[in-house]
Amino acid sequence: HAPCKRSPSFNMLRSFLIILLALYGVSGAPLTWEKLYDETNTNFTGPSEREGHAFGYSRKSNVLIVFSGRSGNNIMNDTWLFNLTTQMWRQVVTPTALKGRFYSYFGVIEKYNIFVVSHGIASTTEYKDVWAFSFANETWYSVIITGGGPNERYGGHFGAYWDTDSDSLFLGGGFTSVTLLPERYIDVYRLQFSDATAATWHILHSNPTPANQFNPLVPHGRCLQASTIVQSNKLVMFGGCLSNSFTEGGIAGGPCPAEDTWSYDAASKEWRQLSLCPQARVWAAMAPLTDREGYAVLHGGNGRHGPQQIISTTDYPEEELYAVNVNAPTGEEWIRLKTEGPSDEFPQQRFRHTMIGGENGTLYLFGGLSLDMKTTFKDLWVLNGRIEDSERMDTTCNRVWFSYLHLHGLLMALAWGILLPLGALIARYYKNYNSKIWLILHVSLQIFGVIITVTGFVVIFIATSPIPSHPHAIIGVILMVIALQQPINGILRPHLKKDRRDKKTKRRICWEIFHRMTGVFAILIGFAQITLGVFLIIAPLGVWAFWVAFLGLWIIIFVIHEVIMWIRHCIGEDDDHLDGDYPLKEKRRNHY
Repeated sequence: HAPCKRSPSFNMLRSFLIILLALYGVSGAPLTWEKLYDETNTNFTGPSEREGHAFGYSRKSNVLIVFSGRSGNNIMNDTWLFNLTTQMWRQVVTPTALKGRFYSYFGVIEKYNIFVVSHGIASTTEYKDVWAFSFANETWYSVIITGGGPNERYGGHFGAYWDTDSDSLFLGGGFTSVTLLPERYIDVYRLQFSDATAATWHILHSNPTPANQFNPLVPHGRCLQASTIVQSNKLVMFGGCLSNSFTEGGIAGGPCPAEDTWSYDAASKEWRQLSLCPQARVWAAMAPLTDREGYAVLHGGNGRHGPQQIISTTDYPEEELYAVNVNAPTGEEWIRLKTEGPSDEFPQQRFRHTMIGGENGTLYLFGGLSLDMKTTFKDLWVLNGRIEDSERMDTTCNRVWFSYLHLHGLLMALAWGILLPLGALIARYYKNYNSKIWLILHVSLQIFGVIITVTGFVVIFIATSPIPSHPHAIIGVILMVIALQQPINGILRPHLKKDRRDKKTKRRICWEIFHRMTGVFAILIGFAQITLGVFLIIAPLGVWAFWVAFLGLWIIIFVIHEVIMWIRHCIGEDDDHLDGDYPLKEKRRNHY
């Protein structure tokens, strides 16, 4: 093997050229990956392979910093600096009570030239402490905190603005198991520093109640999302894992992985959902393009995480990179780009890695885990170039995936949106006592609807916990019980006497009231369940528009039929609108 260490003159010249390209740009220069350090060399000196680590860039010191992370069950508690001038790693050994952790919240506070790390998890221990690393003194210290901050958690959204006057770290979301019930958050906090040693928590967006999780103006609680700050007061986040079970933070519901993108404006304290584009992923990396406000890039991620939910998906190519502009008009926020690499060498497909923005749009990427979860990385990459000069991929968006949640939704929409309401409509408004066709149609539609409901019920338990924990799941269990008892109730109905079909017993009257009212209740709850499901699946606008129109059509149909029935009843054309008694195996034309 060739020696890893390079001559100082070579490193100085190489660094000078990289800085020139970053500062002034090159017209026609596409986004190009370059490996900064050859970690495969036997003489490699640097951080070991890891994922879930903290990663930052100091503009004043021109260094990258890596802290902690894990590889398998091994949790690191080390700090490394990479000097972008000498192109060398160096470990910083400093006595500290700071504990090693992964999936923490972190960022560089440029105003005081410090690297801040907060929260995170190590094995089963979750943290909510705040620490800072001084690039000037190369030491860690505990930050003096005032104000009520977020409780223990890990794996949420965060970011710090890169301006030299920036004094804040924004963070929120994530997962915790220290509460009575495991929970995923969707709050936003601002940690504002008054100097290098002291900071104050400010809450910008509080975590919504479970009922508010069905508010389309606010994202669902989640963890493992990609995120970054793109302007002084704007944060963007993509994907992640929404609450999908009782044991995994389940009072909200939703897909895991997810595909939605949101921006948060700290000035107006409002969320805005951006258009859908990248396919669903967790643990992707996101970083700002520091040469243009409002832009961020998305790299990697795992679209097969939570295989209990995924039926089929397509892996992204190594050269793929997404750019998002949070200030673009709706539908135009995302661009799918094709990056280049020397000898077609790109960062291997990965997730749980980190990516940060450097000077003038330069991006740095470090570590992570391969998609098959067999290889942990320790490679360091730089991405230079301009998105305007980069080739677009064949398709703007690549959202080819299908999950058990989608299948569950389609089955339940077919059962409770078409078959069961149609069967109820026929039974109430198309009864003809001289024919049993209405009864055959009614029974057939209800049986098929119940079969599809049971199938959809089984499908959802493949993808989620068997313990219902949020409103949609709890109502679904109740609806399932009603769906099963209705056909049994119909079979056990009290039969009318052949010679007294115009006279009903009390048992028969009570049965009719119960059967009808239970059916009406089930249909209404079924419509509500589909609506809640559209919320939970974070359906595109087109799906929303179709369902609202379809639901409105059903309402109009039922209202028209009800009005016609009562008009006929009032003028005496339908005085005997009573349930008949029609054994399906007995051929009978007249039951009067």
